[in-house]
Amino acid sequence: MKRLKQINVLLEEAKRNLDRRIDNEDLIGLSRLQDSLTYFITSIRGNETLLSKLKFKLPVDELDADLIEDVTIEMNQARETTNIYTNILDSTMETYASIINNNMAGVMKQMTSVSIILMFPTLIASIFGMNLLSGMEDTWWGFPLVIVLSFSVTGIFYWLFRRKTWI
Repeated sequence: MKRLKQINVLLEEAKRNLDRRIDNEDLIGLSRLQDSLTYFITSIRGNETLLSKLKFKLPVDELDADLIEDVTIEMNQARETTNIYTNILDSTMETYASIINNNMAGVMKQMTSVSIILMFPTLIASIFGMNLLSGMEDTWWGFPLVIVLSFSVTGIFYWLFRRKTWI
């Protein structure tokens, strides 16, 4: 039970650290705590098996029977506590995984929006920069028109993406 309380303290400390800033070291620490809890559960099951064999195999007097019963109760409490801590740790890990996925989705949305905004001026300049006759080669206003069109389309998409809070 003492070691389980130490694991709980480490778990709470890691959760506080992750509440401030999600860091790989803290996530790895949570994973190691999860491994420790798995080892605890395995050890407790082995000890419970041993205790049940002791009850039936050895001749025990009343004092030993009470001691074995007390140890059995402690093992059951330790198993339940370990299961509770494991469930808490599992839900904590799932929560932080969801937060990381959500943050990544937001970053990807922003990067996609920026690439779309930058794509339109490139597209317009590419179309008007081809070696084809478009009717604006000989006019003085052809180049300024392409520049204004590029900035206008970029501005429109920037405004739309800001309105939808994608940027």
